[in-house]
Order: sequence, then C-alpha cells, then structure tokens
Amino acid sequence: MTDWLSIGAIFLVSVAAALTALVLLALYPRRPDARRVPLIDATTPETVFLFDGETLVDASSTARALIAGSSLRGPPWQRLMAFLARHFPDIEARLRTLPDQGRIVLETGQGGALTPLAVVAELHSGLVRIRLTDPDADHSAAVDPLTQRATAEELDLLRATVGLTPHPVWVQTATQEVVWSNGSYLALAVQSGEELSWPLPKVFPLDTPRLQRIRVVPPGKAPMWFEIVTAPYGDGIMAFAQPIDALVQAEGTLREFTQTLTKTFASLPIGLAIFDRQRKLALFNPALADLTTLAPGFLVGNPTLFDFLNQLRDRQMIPEPKDFATWRKRLTDLEKASSIGQFDEHWNLPGGQTFRVIGRPHPEGALALLFEDVTLQMSQTRRDRANVELGQAIVDSVSDAVAVFGPGGDIILTNAAYATTWNHDPMEVFAAGCQDIGSLAQYWRNQSSSTPAWAEIESVIRGTAAASDSGWPIRLRDGRALQCRVVSLTGGATMVEFSTAGQPDNAPVEEFGTPLPFVSQRRSGGG
Repeated sequence: MTDWLSIGAIFLVSVAAALTALVLLALYPRRPDARRVPLIDATTPETVFLFDGETLVDASSTARALIAGSSLRGPPWQRLMAFLARHFPDIEARLRTLPDQGRIVLETGQGGALTPLAVVAELHSGLVRIRLTDPDADHSAAVDPLTQRATAEELDLLRATVGLTPHPVWVQTATQEVVWSNGSYLALAVQSGEELSWPLPKVFPLDTPRLQRIRVVPPGKAPMWFEIVTAPYGDGIMAFAQPIDALVQAEGTLREFTQTLTKTFASLPIGLAIFDRQRKLALFNPALADLTTLAPGFLVGNPTLFDFLNQLRDRQMIPEPKDFATWRKRLTDLEKASSIGQFDEHWNLPGGQTFRVIGRPHPEGALALLFEDVTLQMSQTRRDRANVELGQAIVDSVSDAVAVFGPGGDIILTNAAYATTWNHDPMEVFAAGCQDIGSLAQYWRNQSSSTPAWAEIESVIRGTAAASDSGWPIRLRDGRALQCRVVSLTGGATMVEFSTAGQPDNAPVEEFGTPLPFVSQRRSGGG
C-alpha cells in the first residue's frame, strides 16, 4: 500500500512540474523569425525592400520592377544603391548607422534636377526594411510612380548621352532611309549643305554593313574622313561614324615618306634589304636585285632571311661554307651580329667579285643588310699594296742608306741599308711614335762625332734652309765615314741619303753615345 502511494505522489509531482514549465514557456517573450513574419504585404502598392545584410529577402512587386528596370548589372543591393545614390550620394554611409538609430528618414529637396524622393529605412529583427515613396506622386495611377520615374530618369540619361556624343549616330532602314539621328549627325548634314527634311538626309552613302571609310566634302571646306561602324537594329542598322582625319593624314604622311625613301634608295648603288621582326623582307631597292642577280619577283614575295641567303648561296653570291651545319651557324651568327650592329664582312665570291656586307639593327626588331660591290676598291687596294711592296723592294736594292720624310718632317720610308748603317729598325720607330726628324736627328748625333751638319740637315728637311749641293761629311763613332745628301722629292717629300765615303781608319774610336730609348740596337760584328 505504501509503495502505491509513493508512486502516485511522484506522478503528481511530475505532472505539476510539466504543467508549470509549459505555462512559463508560454509566458516567456520569444523573438519572432523575421524571415517568416510577413513584413511586406504582397498586395501593397508601395515600393518596399527587405534585406538581410546585402541579400534581398523579400520585395514588393513595384520594388522588383524597379530593380529589374535598372541598366546596372549586379545583385539587387548594388542596383538599389546605384539608383538611390543619384538622390542621396551618402546613402550607404547613412545606412551603416541604422543599427544605432533604428530608423532613418531621407528626403530630397525641392527644385532639383530630379523629382522628390523619400526613403524610410528601419531595422526589424536584424533585417533592413527600406521603403521608397514619392511625395508628389498620384498613388491612384495604375503604374508604380517610382518605377515610372526610374524609367524616365534612365531614358533622360540615355538621351543626354546620345545627344552629347560628338560622333554622328543614326538609324537606317532596310530601304536606305535615315529615320533617326543624333545632334552631331544633323550638324554634319547642315555643314554638308543638306536640307533637313523627312526622311533625314543621307550624309554617308552606306552600301554595305561592313566597316568602311567614307569621305565627306563640305562646300568650301577641307574633306572630312570617317570610319563607319554598323550594328543590326530592327530590320535596318544603327551606324556610328568616328572622325579619323588625323589618322588619314598620318597615313598619307607615312606613305609620302615611304615613297621618298623608295626614290632615295632607288638611286643608291648599294643594295639594301630590310627585314621585319619576323625576319621577312619588307623593303628593298633595285640595286639589291642588280648586285645579287635575284629575281624581283622573288624579292617582292617577302622571303624570309633564310630563304634570301639560301638563294644567294644557290647563285654563288655568298662565300661557300664547308658543310651545311657551318652554313646554318653562319646564318645564326649573321643575324645575332647584325641585330647589335656588329656585322661587317667582306665576301670574296667565286666569280671574282668582292662584296662588303653590313648588318644594322632597326627599330622594333627589324634588321637591315647593305650590299656594296667593292671589287674595284679591293683591286685598287691590292694594286696599291703591290706598288708599295715593289717600291720598297726597289729601295731595298739600293746600296746606300736612304730615309724618306714627308712634308711635315715625319719619316715614311727607309731601306735595308739604312737599318744596317744606323743599327736600328725603322718599324720600331713607327710603333714607338718617334718618327719625327727631330728625334732621328738626335739619334744620329748620338751615333756620330760632333758636327754642325745635323742641325743644317734638320733645317733642310723642315724646309727652313736650302740643301747643300756638296752634302755633309759624317763620321760615325765606330770610325766609318759617311757622306750625307738631302734630295727634294715631289709632293714636298725629302730624301736623306747616306753613302759610304771610305773605310774606317786607325784613329782611336770614340765611345758610342747613348741611343734613344725608342731605338732597338742590332749591333753587327764590327759594332
């Protein structure tokens, strides 16, 4: 019996606790789920938005129409802020203060460029409710006034944009009639002498919808060039004309400059080949075809640098390498050296011709090759060199020592007998830069007995005194006697001749003087 009473008491206590908890739960105020509370009436004519942060939770039909009519692409929050920013530039900054204020009311002033607008922003359970109203609107109208006004503002903006565009814009039907245009088109039509009537005058004779250039010549004025771009519009096209007078003028200047260069290059005897950055022949002159014997048709075809040089190789107009690998390496080296302006070679061709080929870099990675026929110059140089060698051989065959000086007193030639007589190499004199008569006269003094002859000889060579017909006797330190004679040559040159006057006597030989530091002594057995 006692157990049943205990169980019954426990049951009653449990039921009482549960009932108490239900009563307290019913009495405790709960935060409603804002997403389920109908804060926006679906039938309301007002423009109302409900945002959770920047995410659109709900919106009235007029609000959705306002967002849909915006030309901006992006989420609803950005579209709404773009619309409101035209009326309230600081709208986003004001909305960030909503958590502190709870409610914000914004109204535009009267008499502005835009119609009045009122914005009421409220915070409901963490959600932002934005309501837009037009104080002057007739809410009995069938169309939402805010949506209508947004559309009107968008239309005004588009009209202003097209009207203020400095480029002509027009609409042309499939029958070539101009049915709409902006102000720039009409101004150009009036400037061209057209009469404004309906349909509108056709300033640009468009015969194809593709991109094209058209010239308009107003009466008494310079021609005007336009580039026409078209786009399909209904059964016709919408056309846009962009002025390109500066571009056409620049192209004409470039064309004239190119023609001037072509005429200049045509008169040059040097062959010119200019390759672009892709190493294709972009420009050449007639001399190139004449020198290389390449067909003009081949050159006009814009061959590559490799094809160009390969054709020269086939015509034996380039030095023949030992193998093809060497040939390819030669091409690579030529291109690299030319691109930095360090290619300058003489090509001795199998036919006996000699070409001087110069490679020079040009702007934008281009490359220029210049071909000059230097066969005559090289032949003349070889002949001159042969003549010099022959003259030297003739002078070396003379038994007397000979030294020839130029008009300025610089030594230009000596023979083998001179080197033997004076015991020094004239080439070392040239290398040391001591080829003046003053330096050599000092050396001669050091190698001979004291005599005033050297001063007189130096004066004669410098042209300040006349030569003695009898010459001057000279005695060297080793006892040899020489007879010095100065002879005037053509062109202001002077020749000093040292002939042997007799054998060394038994007189005591004075010690040699100190030779000049630039002289290389080559003592013989008697020295």
